[in-house]
Amino acid sequence: MNVFLRTFSYISKMKWLVVLSVILALLYSASNMMILPLLEDLSKEISNKNFSNFNNHIRNAFILFTLKTLFHHSQYFLVAYMQRIVKLTIQNDIYKKCVLFSQDFYTQWKTGDIVSRMFADTSNMTNMIALTFWELIPQVLTLVGIVGYLVYLNPLLTLLSLIVAPVIIWLTIIWGTRLKRLTHQVQRKVGNLTHFTQETLSNMKLIQAYTAEKTESDRFNELNRQNVFLEIKGIRLRSISDVIIELLQTFTMLFVLWYAGSIIAKGEFTGPQLIAYFGGIVFLINPVIALSKAHISIQQAMASTERVDKLINAPILIKNSPDAVSLSPMKGIISLKDISFSYSKKESSENTQNVLNGMSLDIKENETIALVGLSGAGKTTLINLIPRFYDVTGGQLLIDGIDVKTIDLHSLRSQIALVPQEDFLFQGTILDNIKYGNKNASLEEVEQAAELAHAKEFIDKMKGKFNAHVGNQGRKLSTGQKQRISFARAVLKNPKVLILDEPTSALDSESEKHIQQALTKLMKNRTTIVIAHRLSTIRHADRIVVLDKGKIADIGHHDELVAREGIYKKLYDIQFSTNF
Repeated sequence: MNVFLRTFSYISKMKWLVVLSVILALLYSASNMMILPLLEDLSKEISNKNFSNFNNHIRNAFILFTLKTLFHHSQYFLVAYMQRIVKLTIQNDIYKKCVLFSQDFYTQWKTGDIVSRMFADTSNMTNMIALTFWELIPQVLTLVGIVGYLVYLNPLLTLLSLIVAPVIIWLTIIWGTRLKRLTHQVQRKVGNLTHFTQETLSNMKLIQAYTAEKTESDRFNELNRQNVFLEIKGIRLRSISDVIIELLQTFTMLFVLWYAGSIIAKGEFTGPQLIAYFGGIVFLINPVIALSKAHISIQQAMASTERVDKLINAPILIKNSPDAVSLSPMKGIISLKDISFSYSKKESSENTQNVLNGMSLDIKENETIALVGLSGAGKTTLINLIPRFYDVTGGQLLIDGIDVKTIDLHSLRSQIALVPQEDFLFQGTILDNIKYGNKNASLEEVEQAAELAHAKEFIDKMKGKFNAHVGNQGRKLSTGQKQRISFARAVLKNPKVLILDEPTSALDSESEKHIQQALTKLMKNRTTIVIAHRLSTIRHADRIVVLDKGKIADIGHHDELVAREGIYKKLYDIQFSTNF
């Protein structure tokens, strides 16, 4: 029941629309019921060949059917409006929650599954509003009113007409429960298929480079086939249910017709009453069908609501503490106090392996620190802890002497710029992507940032210049061009702490030279942490920190580390033993 309370809690701010919708439902149901005595009067006129009021009855019937139609479709518009507004609100709530989730969340959830819940499941979920206000309420009111009138005409005949109702209800409950389980399976398959499609379409170059087109097409076909066959299974269940229900209804109608004929023969019932009665039976068909299918629809909506509820209620692991403080301005003094980190939160498990192990390091204000080490040494993990994408699992990480867990997240991250190794550009223009670092920046400031990042030269050659579109994920640009735009974005942010994950990895030698000159200017008066694979890019760093298996293996200047014959010397020999 709680899952339904979540859905209907969204319409609490639209109470007047809800009231108006219920009023329209009452008017629609009353119109249905008033047709029956009018139908009986028309039948009497025809059977008695007395047409004195026939035209009036036809006119009244026209007015009644017109009003009935207007009430019904006006209510449909109101309900559809409420449904769309609720869907919009839920999807906005999901997205607002998604931007607050920590990176740990995105390592556990598939993107396709999140997208499936945000769109497909919210549609199923909000169908409950349409089902309730446009189906259940009007149809229940119609059912009650018409059954009351039929009882008035002939109680026993009405009892015989409704004798199969418990059987129909029992069947729909059985089928609905099975369909709910099936809906869960279908939505999981849809999430997997959506994730697979997004992943492969985003990496089509790699697929084609490895001639894996057929392999991926076969995988898509298999995932899609599994999904389609589950949907077909659901259609089969609904079809069987519909067939049985319709056969029961047909049997009931024929039985009622047979019994009505026998009591008319005895003079206990009249022809006009029978016509009115069967008119009522006809009007009962829609409510009975709607109510018989409602359980199935409810089960589907419940399955989707549970999936959406699980996403919305997922915990936010990285968030502001109640006494969070603001650092404005930040000095950029970073201290690591015996920190440890593991991506597994099951710290008591014997299989838990720390990525960082008891690491201590003090980084001074405006100091440039370079991180080097073999793959898996913990370099990327360390820089992800500074903007608090993850929290340390042991020890303390301090910025300006304050535990990072007690610093306001916006205050923290607004003064840190990150240039990742795999640069991502949003669909839009070059200007949009550079201004992502500072939405209020002027065009002149954007051009200066691009100049500093050695990006303006190629931007000026493009059609549209800064208004040129970068394409989906920046695919209209080369890897080096994307990296320079990403660098310009960081420059425009003007951060106090600058984090660079191999900033020149995708650049040619000429561009690298210009970027190094720009970096020298940019690193002044700010704390900079650089992950470097090209040791040439960090030769002039204030200190080089050598990581090995999550620990600090060595610290020093370039010349000192080369002379010590340690890990750094091995890396140096591999890269520059002949030409450094």
